Amino acid sequence: MMKQLTLVGLGPEQAKWLTLEAVQALSGADAVLLRTQKHGAADYLKENGLAFTALDDLYEQAADFDALNAALIACILSTPGENVAFGVPGDGIHGEAVVQPLLREARARGIACRFVAGVSAAAPAAGAAALEGLLPEGEGYTLLSAQDLPDVRPDPELPLIVTQLDNPLLAGACKLGLAESYGDDMPACLYDAGEDKAQTLPLYELDRQSVTHLSTLVLPAQPRRERVRYTFEDLLSIMRTLRGPQGCPWDKEQTHESLKPYVIEEAYEVADAIDLQDMDKLSDELGDLLLQVVFHAQVAFERGDFDDRDICTHICEKMIRRHPHIFADGKAGDAKAVLDTWEEIKKKEKQLRTQTEVMQDVPRTFPALMRAAKVQQKAKKVGFDWEYIEDALGKIEEESREFMAEYKAQPRSEDRLALEMGDLLFAVVNVARMAGIQPEMALNASTEKFIRRFNYVESRAAQLGRSLQEMTLPEMDALWEEAKAKGIG
Repeated sequence: MMKQLTLVGLGPEQAKWLTLEAVQALSGADAVLLRTQKHGAADYLKENGLAFTALDDLYEQAADFDALNAALIACILSTPGENVAFGVPGDGIHGEAVVQPLLREARARGIACRFVAGVSAAAPAAGAAALEGLLPEGEGYTLLSAQDLPDVRPDPELPLIVTQLDNPLLAGACKLGLAESYGDDMPACLYDAGEDKAQTLPLYELDRQSVTHLSTLVLPAQPRRERVRYTFEDLLSIMRTLRGPQGCPWDKEQTHESLKPYVIEEAYEVADAIDLQDMDKLSDELGDLLLQVVFHAQVAFERGDFDDRDICTHICEKMIRRHPHIFADGKAGDAKAVLDTWEEIKKKEKQLRTQTEVMQDVPRTFPALMRAAKVQQKAKKVGFDWEYIEDALGKIEEESREFMAEYKAQPRSEDRLALEMGDLLFAVVNVARMAGIQPEMALNASTEKFIRRFNYVESRAAQLGRSLQEMTLPEMDALWEEAKAKGIG
């Protein structure tokens, strides 16, 4: 019965990379299993009369990686012998998907586990890249396997080493993914561990080379000024520079208060891009809005209040808390149930005891129409709402009469007149809300329609050799009706 499982890193392809500890572990084991015989360690064991079993057949028989891992684990843990050694290429951890589940299962069965680290497959590749002048001395690097690359966004600040390219198809997928971040012409080093040779080539030529499981790709760090794509970390770094000692005088002077108008302005420009259905503009405007977030984060960091990590932490914690049906054991039947749960959790988080406090929590800085609709929606939650939209329409008529009565009053109070107009607008918002219409968006759309029709009136008048100032209202109205008839709006 197995008492100890020794995981042995065999190093890169050639037997010369075997460490003394690895040789001792393989020699002293009751049974030796190798993930593949396509490694110099297999030749070394044969030459020294040491028996082993290679598991290449399991790779060929497995339908997918999950099935492969299950088969490998079952085979390894059922191998006779008290001390079984399992050898894998490289350092024994990176690029070997079976290692962690194997160790978990072994520990669950009460089997002692030992790890013998090997030379990383990245080490000779990094050395070759350094000789090619692509890896400056003293830099750290990011290490990934080609299989893992699609799920990771590499950091261009650090060199990138990609192991186990395996075949031209996988190399092509890596090329396409990396070109998104680095560009097609990025200089790269392709290292072949079998022949211990390296070549420098542009990234777009990667899948035109003869690549195998022994191939490793090295990309140097990319200077910020040369990048084709940037990351959130780049934006943070740029903001730190702009606010730094040698930064921009205007950026260095800004405060939370001075930046407040820009946050509102950028949010409206995002909404405008959505209305225009212009995706390029939307991407650009979202960047401007994100800049405001980063700007405030840097200002707060300098004051010792919070930083970008606090912002991300707060929103991530909030999203997890408010989605218990996803991240916990909560249940949600439909979108409405999700919103109800969201509001209840939000109410508890903010310690809002009464519905009045819930209404007061709607920011006063919201546009008036939006704030009115939100307050009305909060009232609806406790049943304070019209049952039928016809009743809400009747309220508009009532408020219209009260407004006109105040307007005609002698003497007329401008303050009371403004209040009556507010009541009228509030009643109109109520009807819009009950009809499922966003009043702010509806009014914006009507304003745009007015501008387009007015443009027609002005242009048509010019064609007639007239200016609007000299035309009568009935004449302009006739052109307005003409615009409506043409479907302008």
